[in-house]
Amino acid sequence: MSSRRAILRAWPQAAAPPILGRAVAFPDRTIFPAPDAQLDPSLLLHEVAHVHQFQHVTGFPALYLWENLRCGYQANRFEREDDA
Repeated sequence: MSSRRAILRAWPQAAAPPILGRAVAFPDRTIFPAPDAQLDPSLLLHEVAHVHQFQHVTGFPALYLWENLRCGYQANRFEREDDA
């Protein structure tokens, strides 16, 4: 398997946390969709963009959370960049 591929995983039933969006991405390229999320190419591309942010934006997790607190989820610049 190429090291550049994203890994799609399911949350263990007992461990599934509440998710604000339709999925969560991690810097190791793992993407966890919400249990009720409809998997489609736009969702996967959006989450791969978050993986890219993790890898290339210094302090991404803290900056992402700060943007959510300051502007809200919909106005978060990292969310807007992913949808561009």
